[in-house]
Amino acid sequence: MNQEKTRSAKHLVKQTKKEMLIKALPLLVLGFIITPAVGLLETAQVAQVEAQAAEVAPDRQALIEQFGTSAQKAAADKDLYASVMVAQALLETGFGSSGLSQAPYYNLFGVKEYGNDPAVQMATKEYLNGQWTTENASFAAYNSYEESFADHADLLHTEAYKTSWKSQAADYQTAANALTGHYATDPDYGTKLISMIETYDLARFDNAPAATAPAPAQPAKVEAPATYTVKTGDTLSQIAKEKNLSVEQLIEKNQLSDHVIFAGQTLNF
Repeated sequence: MNQEKTRSAKHLVKQTKKEMLIKALPLLVLGFIITPAVGLLETAQVAQVEAQAAEVAPDRQALIEQFGTSAQKAAADKDLYASVMVAQALLETGFGSSGLSQAPYYNLFGVKEYGNDPAVQMATKEYLNGQWTTENASFAAYNSYEESFADHADLLHTEAYKTSWKSQAADYQTAANALTGHYATDPDYGTKLISMIETYDLARFDNAPAATAPAPAQPAKVEAPATYTVKTGDTLSQIAKEKNLSVEQLIEKNQLSDHVIFAGQTLNF
């Protein structure tokens, strides 16, 4: 088996524990059936799995957008291609149809668990010594897709996967191919990722989300005080009544020294 530091080895030395509400499941659960991750299937099976995925996840586009949003957040400060991460998630879960990727596990990248964090035992296919073999493995469990993407970004941001970083790989094709035989044992892994990115236009997730420009500040509206020009015959009580004020309020607002007003005088309200 490849002795380089892989996603499995990384999780042997995780420094933080994921707070989980899920309890680790026993190794054997009667009637428990999983769907193998697409990224671990032979090339000939990919088309079949994608066709089946349309029935399992009818709203495929919504799933892609959900993955894309989480990937953009996770890749933002990790120097990573969000498109590659989304392609990995779609490929390895069969568009969210694998048992491992669904609630309550949310493990999108086949991350294995060797410590004491919550885990689930599932069968997986690995390409070893030139052939595919099936084995049981302990996989990590997460609280959400976003948490799974964040943990995956932490892994890809380590030196072991430096050749797939944006600053090192000129484009997503180079980044995807850099993971072949290194992140995954599947010899066609990079080719599958590139095909997924181009088929579903995942490269759009490599652009940072457009920031919503704040609306320009509007100057405070200063309302001119209401005024009234006194006419011949007007009285304070009459004017106050028409303006829904008391005589005292009218006097106070206009700083009148007495109750006398005259024609042509301007009163404020």
